[in-house]
Amino acid sequence: MSRRKKCMMCGKTEIIVRDGMCFVCATRDVQDRAEIENLIKRGHTEHCAKAQVWGPMECECEKQGLVPGLVSALIVNAMEGGV
Repeated sequence: MSRRKKCMMCGKTEIIVRDGMCFVCATRDVQDRAEIENLIKRGHTEHCAKAQVWGPMECECEKQGLVPGLVSALIVNAMEGGV
């Protein structure tokens, strides 16, 4: 039985290593998620961080009426019911 299957991210037939992804896509996914976490820690909203990594590649905090940074992160956290 073949270990090679179609990668759900790139569509290439490769050996699947994690969550339906080939090695290259799985590695990129880990790096992307680390960058998203870094952007969130720097004060961007989760939506904005994902947009910077996966979307139009620009900060969307302003579109949400926020300024990137700790103050906005605290405001968003409070609005979402966090402490």
